[in-house]
Amino acid sequence: MNRKLYRSPTEKILGGVCGGVAEYFAIDVTIVRVIWALSFFLHGVGFLAYIICWIVIPVKPDYIDLEPAPDRLPVDRTKTMQFLGILLVVFGALLLLGQYYRTAVFLWPTLLILAGAFIIYKAQKGEA
Repeated sequence: MNRKLYRSPTEKILGGVCGGVAEYFAIDVTIVRVIWALSFFLHGVGFLAYIICWIVIPVKPDYIDLEPAPDRLPVDRTKTMQFLGILLVVFGALLLLGQYYRTAVFLWPTLLILAGAFIIYKAQKGEA
C-alpha cells in the first residue's frame, strides 16, 4: 500500500501534524501529542521539529468531510502499544547514555527501558 504523510485536517489542534503522524502510523493521536509535548522539554527540539513539519508536510489534498467518522482508518491498539514501548526503550537508552558519563544514576533510565520492553513483549503476544 502506498501511504503518504499528510497533515490531518480533522485531528488538529494547531497545524494537524500530530494527527497526520498518528494517521500515518495508525496509532492513537493522543500518544503522538504526548510524545511531541514531552519532546518540547528536550532543549526545544520538539518545537523546532513541529514547526518544520508544519511547513514541510502538506495538508491532505482531497479531503471532503462527507463521510461519517467510523469510516476513517481504525487505530491499531497493538501498533500503538508497540510504538509506545519502542519509544520508552529509546528514551530510556538515551537517558542512560547521558547519565553514564556524569553519575551512577541508572534507576530511571533502566526502569524506562524495562517498561518499554515489557510493553513491546505484551503487544507481541496480543495482550495489549
